[in-house]
Amino acid sequence: MTTPRRGSTLLELLVALPIFAIIGAMGTFVLLETHRLARNSDSAITGTRELRHATAVLAGDLRPLAAIDIRAWSDTAIEFDATVGIGIVCDARAPRNELHLLPTSNADAGRSNWNVTPQSGDAVIAWRSATGISAEPIAMRSTLNSIKATRNCSASPQLLGSATPLALTQRLTLRDTLPQSVMLGTPVRVARRTRLALYQASDGAWYLGRTSWSGTGWDVIQPVAGPLQSPRNHGLHIEMRDSMGTTVSPATSPAAQLHIELRAPRRTPNVTRARAAVLVDSAIVDITMRADRSGEIPQC
Repeated sequence: MTTPRRGSTLLELLVALPIFAIIGAMGTFVLLETHRLARNSDSAITGTRELRHATAVLAGDLRPLAAIDIRAWSDTAIEFDATVGIGIVCDARAPRNELHLLPTSNADAGRSNWNVTPQSGDAVIAWRSATGISAEPIAMRSTLNSIKATRNCSASPQLLGSATPLALTQRLTLRDTLPQSVMLGTPVRVARRTRLALYQASDGAWYLGRTSWSGTGWDVIQPVAGPLQSPRNHGLHIEMRDSMGTTVSPATSPAAQLHIELRAPRRTPNVTRARAAVLVDSAIVDITMRADRSGEIPQC
């Protein structure tokens, strides 16, 4: 009986090897292309997310501002007074270098509310009544020296009937004396000098960052969103415009509109080239400044 032949001949192997090589190359190409598409999709999603976050931060910080709140700006940075909190004067007998505010309460919008605790160096804006029935209130501006809990407002009519009439009120001591006394019930706003800017981090990339003035210097800048394009490639571009849409400078008339453009890089891996192509995602934020009697705020 003849034993069946097993294995492959040399000719069969020579024919099969190129076929296997072609199939392997095709499989490798499909895997690399799938990986490239996945990275493209992830890069696009990441860039869109960062731009969306940046626009949300910019709108949240800048939309409540009036022209007087803008301290300075350039193409890649803007400096402004961000609201720390608000309060209502509950004792009109205080000296003009003190403001006594209703107790803090997160549940009662009529009380004092702080986003963060006020600190020395913060700006304090209080309003006084102007003469005339239809006259608008006039703002007075000073600088916070210290804040302390007191009980000076325990007899205030605004605390009568309260469940906690002896609750600790907030005493704001100012570095300067206000030009005029404030009235009972006057609103008070506390703001902190803040800067949003395009900066280069230790990894070499550019980010939108925020920093605040601590009274003696700027805090360490913290990243808000990014990476963005470099200043040369207009990763952040800021323009201040008047009511007619004309670009203004800090030395000209107060701005009425704020125009901000953001650009984020989106790298596209390309397996056939040594360098990856760079695409750019962009976003635009347009803000109309809140109206204010900015020309009538005395600096103490």
